Amino acid sequence: MKLYCLDQAHVTPEARYALEHALHQIGFFFEWTKHPGKLDSSRMLIAYGASDLYAVRAAVLRLPARFDLTALTPRPERWHTLEFDGLSLPLLDEPENGDPATFPFDLLANIFYHLTRLEEQPYRTPEQADASFADSILHRADQHRVPVVDHLIRYFERFVMEFARRRRIFLLKKTAFPQNESFGLALTHDVDQVRAFHPLKKEALKIGYYLGLQKRFTPQQMDQADGQYWIFDRLLKDYAAGDWKATFFFIARYTEQRHFRYRINSGRFQRLFRQLQAAGQEIGLHPSRFAFDHPDRYRKEKIRLEKFAAAKLTGMRHHYLRCLFPRIWAIAEELNLAYDASLIYNHRGGFRAGTAHPFIAFDPAKRRPLKTVAVPTAFFEKSLPNNGRDAVQNENYVLQLVQNVARVHGILTSLWHTNNIYRDEIAPGFWFRFLNHMKNQPAFKATLADHVRWFHQRRQLALLLFERSDSRTVVQLQLPPELDQFGLILPAERWHLQHVAPHCEPTVLGNALLFSGCCGIRTLELIFSD
Repeated sequence: MKLYCLDQAHVTPEARYALEHALHQIGFFFEWTKHPGKLDSSRMLIAYGASDLYAVRAAVLRLPARFDLTALTPRPERWHTLEFDGLSLPLLDEPENGDPATFPFDLLANIFYHLTRLEEQPYRTPEQADASFADSILHRADQHRVPVVDHLIRYFERFVMEFARRRRIFLLKKTAFPQNESFGLALTHDVDQVRAFHPLKKEALKIGYYLGLQKRFTPQQMDQADGQYWIFDRLLKDYAAGDWKATFFFIARYTEQRHFRYRINSGRFQRLFRQLQAAGQEIGLHPSRFAFDHPDRYRKEKIRLEKFAAAKLTGMRHHYLRCLFPRIWAIAEELNLAYDASLIYNHRGGFRAGTAHPFIAFDPAKRRPLKTVAVPTAFFEKSLPNNGRDAVQNENYVLQLVQNVARVHGILTSLWHTNNIYRDEIAPGFWFRFLNHMKNQPAFKATLADHVRWFHQRRQLALLLFERSDSRTVVQLQLPPELDQFGLILPAERWHLQHVAPHCEPTVLGNALLFSGCCGIRTLELIFSD
């Protein structure tokens, strides 16, 4: 059945946002209610903060509200530690054990603190934020490679499931991914450079070579170097062999001060855009380096890229990651973009917001969720140890990130600059070893646009009815439009599926039911016998 959340005046937009994030991430079905007295003893009610619930018959699980979420400081003086699954997780308040009906710490304050990037609010420039990454609590606790928020939510999930088990309350959950994959994988590429030499410089060097004025670069060496930057034919061939889909972020502005990029209106890029779309790859916006200082550029660059790519853009990642949070998320919303993937450390791999899961961005100043989804990126090739040049360190580091993501059923979003993939700027062959390792992983492999689409569809999957008698259980689900695949996780007790209407026979995998071919079905009824 679903959970019920007590909707009272003291449940602020901030608290509502954080609780909904936790419940959606776990996959619980839930509903807000202002009338808890109507719930019987077989229902479970989550109450945040002080609430007078003596007359309520439902099983009440209390979440403490030890902090005012509108008054959290960017730099709390004291942090505590939660020991969980062999990890020491930094915590805003000291956990209090004892009452099995009261969660031991202020979960919502911890979620809200990290996801809103509250500790980054004092920064006034992207350079200041970039230079201060080591000041974050996750770095100081040496937990920046661990999705701390996700582990706190896992702790909460175990608490809820144990609370429900003791009271014989049956909770259904949605699988984290369409076919119950262990984690998600998103390959992404920032297209920063497509040639080793600017065409004018290259022609000048060639003339200088033929006149004997320079012998450093031969024409053949320059052509070969350029060929290591324009690698799209080779990359798409590798992707086709493994049926990989990736997201490519393009810069729409030709110049960035004295730096020359590329012209997306050229015939060469027109052909590339068609080639990428024909292969099922995604095209995204890579806002130019100084767009954050000139906000009018964002819309102009988006319009220009959509025009020449002949594609509607879904998301973006900022060039040089030169932005501030949550301002960049508000900009993405203004651009009508579904997601932003700029949330990544510039100098380290890891989880800048303590999560490997996409999440709805929140604007603390306006006290409201945004329409944009923030998609954390775990690493890029030069954020690995020793700038990615040590093969052994690279593989150990990335393998640990993969394990950390899989442990919380998150998404591993990796960034590879196209001009580095086949060059020796990173450890030779590391790109191929990474792909070979990932192709055998039980992961939901998709573009960022498809990951975000699943994120929204999963949240919209609703439980309409749950009726349980001595001999059978009836479940009715409301499916969002275009949802083709999804999964349900049943309670540990053995249930036997007797009937599905309309006919959509699931695959049974342990206590998970995996459905496919559901596109067009809006209501699904399941009947189980005990």
